[in-house]
Amino acid sequence: MNTYPLNKYPDSYGDGFYTKNPSSFCDTKAYIGFVTITKIDRANYIVSGTFEFNSSAQGCDTLKITNGRFDITYIP
Repeated sequence: MNTYPLNKYPDSYGDGFYTKNPSSFCDTKAYIGFVTITKIDRANYIVSGTFEFNSSAQGCDTLKITNGRFDITYIP
């Protein structure tokens, strides 16, 4: 199990957006959080893990994502 901070590499790509209503748009680029790789299935090419982060942008609400989970297929 390996944990990686999301804010360690400021030059890496990370972006997100959300809308509260059709006239409101928030583009968030500041992340504080982490991703943890919990399993790598080399037979079926699946990486599994968890994540959580806070994201904010000036004039927008702070997003707090907790207990996130993912299973991603990768190409070897």
